[in-house]
Amino acid sequence: MAAITLAAANCCSPSTPYVAEEFVISTNPSEQGGVAISGGIVIWEELRTGNSDILSYNLANSTEFIICTDPASQRTPAISGDIVVWADERNGNLDIFGYDLATDTEFPICTDPANQWTPAISGDIVVWADERNGNFDIFGYNLANSTEFIICTDPSPQLFPTISGETVVWIDKRNGNPDIYGYNLVAGTEFPICNEPSQQWDPAISGNTVVWRDLRHGNGDIYGYDLATDTEFPICTDPAAQQFPAIFGDIVVWKDNRNDNYDIYGYNLGTGEEFTICINQAPQAG
Repeated sequence: MAAITLAAANCCSPSTPYVAEEFVISTNPSEQGGVAISGGIVIWEELRTGNSDILSYNLANSTEFIICTDPASQRTPAISGDIVVWADERNGNLDIFGYDLATDTEFPICTDPANQWTPAISGDIVVWADERNGNFDIFGYNLANSTEFIICTDPSPQLFPTISGETVVWIDKRNGNPDIYGYNLVAGTEFPICNEPSQQWDPAISGNTVVWRDLRHGNGDIYGYDLATDTEFPICTDPAAQQFPAIFGDIVVWKDNRNDNYDIYGYNLGTGEEFTICINQAPQAG
């Protein structure tokens, strides 16, 4: 695929472009999914041993390495800096485990007998959905002081948390449909981000910007919210389905079905420009 030139996100001035080129990370014939990245490290879950394991790839030296191949399944990895986290089934239920890339050390984060899944991490803070109270709540753990804490235990389900800095966001069903809620870890305050009557899914956050998939027009569109200005805005409302947005700095990316198979598109919040990332004839997964 031809290279694309974008305004740099949060690393250079808006007038300084960088060129993004597509490249291969893994061509193993087994199934790969759940990709995440921090700095020069890419992680994912893969079925090459017959169950889901966690693997990684160092972009600086083009080296693949194993994070966890325990015989049980490991799923939904996330990474921040040197710490990788995931949901792990080795104890017969889903627990949260971690791995320190700097010390090559694996460690448990939460092994409560109930299910914990879909962890996310930013700095020293790990968050996840936790079923110990009979429905999924949002819990957290501070790696710096080894302390677990509660973020939201509303009686309705809370799912798929994500975190950036001091802000945690998640899907919340307290109003009967999936909405987007947030929590400020410093202030200890919870707040709604989007409780539009339709469904909101797939939240992601970077800095002060939250993005999600929104069904208010009957298909999946991509919407955003600026926490600093309390402003909601559309990112992509193409009539086809868009889903699984991700964000870093000013750049939002997502899966897009406008070409009758799922491709990868992006949007630069700084310039207001949409761009294609991959429109190969085969589908691209999120």
